[in-house]
Amino acid sequence: MKTDISKLKTLPNFGKMKGLSKQRIHILVKDGRFDTLEIDGVKFIVLNNKALKYKKQFFR
Repeated sequence: MKTDISKLKTLPNFGKMKGLSKQRIHILVKDGRFDTLEIDGVKFIVLNNKALKYKKQFFR
């Protein structure tokens, strides 16, 4: 499988990009909200439409 590495972000960097904590990103990944790729033990989020269009949700 070939992947354009410019379309990958580490979980903490993706969290900073979207304004989310590292813990929240891990929960969302576990729930299957984002497509991930693991390389040498480092997990990356694939910056596809699903990831780019994700908006922070507030609960009241």
